[in-house]
Amino acid sequence: MRLFIEQTGQSSIEFSTVVGPIDIMAVDGSGAFFVLDLKWARVPVHMIGLLIRYIDLVKQKIGEDREVNGIIVSREMSENLSYVEFYIEPANDVPRGLTAVG
Repeated sequence: MRLFIEQTGQSSIEFSTVVGPIDIMAVDGSGAFFVLDLKWARVPVHMIGLLIRYIDLVKQKIGEDREVNGIIVSREMSENLSYVEFYIEPANDVPRGLTAVG
């Protein structure tokens, strides 16, 4: 896995988007994208919505036909967020992964 660098040279750390800055964006050897959202404090459940917006934006604007995954990394998760390892089946039937890591 390596950091994603856009053709314009924009770094993938604090990657600027219309949704907000993506903390880290990386790609693996197969070209799949990974959107990492880093949190220092307890992660509220509404962060899932933000991560999904990041994933959708990357899929529509950059990722095109590639897999896009989202990961929340935090020292502590709220209890209801600890059950958030699942896959979303979007309308185009391309699964995207969401994982909470605490």
